[in-house]
Amino acid sequence: MFFSICLIASCFYIPHRLTRTIYDLLVMIGGVGLSFFYFFLAVAGINNSINWLTPIGFLILSAGLGVIGFIGGVSYFGKR
Repeated sequence: MFFSICLIASCFYIPHRLTRTIYDLLVMIGGVGLSFFYFFLAVAGINNSINWLTPIGFLILSAGLGVIGFIGGVSYFGKR
């Protein structure tokens, strides 16, 4: 839930140039944290699901959030 709040809170820091580093940091933390969470959910769902639709959906969410976290990290560390 902390990682979700980080992603939600990051949208309030987009418009300001002075708070762009806070945005990048929150996107990086939220994206990477939720990526791990959805990956573990997908791994647990592979053994317990009847069909493959749910684990594949979680893997797609995990990959997408990992990309978002990576972009936030590149932007954050690129300014340092």
